[in-house]
Formats: sequence, structure tokens, C-alpha cells
Amino acid sequence: MNTEENYLQRAWSDSIESITIDDVKEAISEVQEVDDEQGAFWVGIFDEDEYVLEVNKNLNLVGEFGSDSDEQIEYTARNWEEVEELYALFLAGQIEEVRKKMERT
Repeated sequence: MNTEENYLQRAWSDSIESITIDDVKEAISEVQEVDDEQGAFWVGIFDEDEYVLEVNKNLNLVGEFGSDSDEQIEYTARNWEEVEELYALFLAGQIEEVRKKMERT
């Protein structure tokens, strides 16, 4: 999967395009400091479909994994390190691996 067409959107700020895991790490740090109303960010990847992974400051994740799966998968991470691991897999194009980990609830 080509993951070069991607973006990061913070609820409290502008979006950025062509991101790396370092951008996600910065957003993880920032989301812990903002108020609850704006305490979320999401990353999108464009390929033939759009894939989106969102997290809020309470470690709740929501994944949307393309048009084949109109459902949203919800998952609560154990800690911010797990969130970072999921985003690293996501940005590496390992969408199915992210989905499997989120479905193990």
C-alpha cells in the first residue's frame, strides 16, 4: 500500500500532509495537554480508499478501514506507547495488522 498520501488532523489545530511517525509522536504529546473538547487527532491515508485512525485523550481509538468495511472499529489502548505502535503500523501500510489488534478486545 502506498502510504505517502496521508495527513494528520488535530482537533485543536490545522492539518498537515505527508506526515511521519514523528508528527504523530508530537500530536500524542500535545493531545494529552489540550482540553477534553478538542482532545483528539486523526491520521488518514489515501490509497484506492481512505483509511482513518483517530484517537482521543482518553486512549479511545476509532478505525475506519476503507469502503470494504463501512463499520468503525473501536478500541481502548492500554497506554500511549500502544497508541504509538498502532500508528507506526498504520503509517507503514499494515492496515490489516492494525485492524486485528483493535478487534482483540
